[in-house]
Amino acid sequence: MFIHFGCGFATIILQTKKIKGLHENDFIMAAKINEIAAGMDASE
Repeated sequence: MFIHFGCGFATIILQTKKIKGLHENDFIMAAKINEIAAGMDASE
Protein backbone atom coordinates (compact mmCIF):
# COMPACT_ATOMS: atom_id res chain seq x y z
CA MET A 1 0.00 0.00 0.00
CA PHE A 2 1.23 3.46 -0.88
CA ILE A 3 -0.33 6.61 0.61
CA HIS A 4 0.51 10.11 -0.64
CA PHE A 5 -0.91 13.10 1.23
CA GLY A 6 -1.26 16.54 -0.33
CA CYS A 7 -3.07 19.76 0.43
CA GLY A 8 -6.69 18.65 0.74
CA PHE A 9 -6.24 15.19 -0.81
CA ALA A 10 -4.74 11.74 -0.32
CA THR A 11 -3.86 9.14 -2.94
CA ILE A 12 -3.92 5.48 -1.90
CA ILE A 13 -2.53 2.73 -4.15
CA LEU A 14 -3.25 -0.92 -3.33
CA GLN A 15 -1.43 -3.88 -4.86
CA THR A 16 -0.79 -7.40 -3.62
CA LYS A 17 2.90 -8.00 -4.28
CA LYS A 18 2.92 -11.77 -3.69
CA ILE A 19 0.69 -12.38 -6.71
CA LYS A 20 1.95 -9.34 -8.65
CA GLY A 21 -1.49 -7.92 -9.16
CA LEU A 22 -4.81 -7.26 -7.48
CA HIS A 23 -6.48 -9.70 -5.13
CA GLU A 24 -10.11 -9.78 -3.98
CA ASN A 25 -8.99 -8.30 -0.63
CA ASP A 26 -7.64 -5.23 -2.45
CA PHE A 27 -11.14 -4.52 -3.79
CA ILE A 28 -12.63 -5.00 -0.31
CA MET A 29 -10.11 -2.54 1.14
CA ALA A 30 -10.81 -0.05 -1.67
CA ALA A 31 -14.55 -0.22 -0.95
CA LYS A 32 -13.91 0.47 2.75
CA ILE A 33 -11.63 3.40 1.90
CA ASN A 34 -14.35 4.79 -0.41
CA GLU A 35 -16.90 4.53 2.42
CA ILE A 36 -14.62 6.48 4.75
CA ALA A 37 -13.97 9.12 2.08
CA ALA A 38 -17.70 9.48 1.36
CA GLY A 39 -18.34 10.03 5.07
CA MET A 40 -15.66 12.73 5.23
CA ASP A 41 -17.17 14.57 2.23
CA ALA A 42 -20.57 14.66 3.94
CA SER A 43 -19.17 16.25 7.12
CA GLU A 44 -17.44 19.15 5.36
